[in-house]
Amino acid sequence: MYLESSIVDGVRELRASGRWRAAAAPALARAVAGAELGGARVALDLGALEALDLTGAYFLHQLELRLEAAGIVPEWRGPRPETLAFAGTLVAAGSPPAPAVPAAAPPRPAAEPLGALGRWTVRRGGSRAAALEFLGRVYYVMGGALLRPRR
Repeated sequence: MYLESSIVDGVRELRASGRWRAAAAPALARAVAGAELGGARVALDLGALEALDLTGAYFLHQLELRLEAAGIVPEWRGPRPETLAFAGTLVAAGSPPAPAVPAAAPPRPAAEPLGALGRWTVRRGGSRAAALEFLGRVYYVMGGALLRPRR
């Protein structure tokens, strides 16, 4: 059990226990969603907490938000965890902005003659004369590449 509820001196106590870690996320979500919030005052006690990571802090923050939505300001038994404040900051920030799409890399100089040949082929690719001219261009480009390989 991750979250136990009891009433002590008219105050509803929600006592978190166990390991509030990412591996238990589905169970933590159910525990927070099913927590009893009735009463004017609610105290959160983390004294029996064995471990708390950022996922667990997120679910504790969700519990705080549920309490605040019900008009209840939670009281803390002991200090409020710093990871809980950090989780709240992340939730308040929303989703991160989409990464910028990198600009297309300029064509490499070695690829320019081949690209020009391809564009020319698409424009002219119909007749027999164009086929012969195409082969002539291919040999011309290949010959230039063999004579000047650094190009």
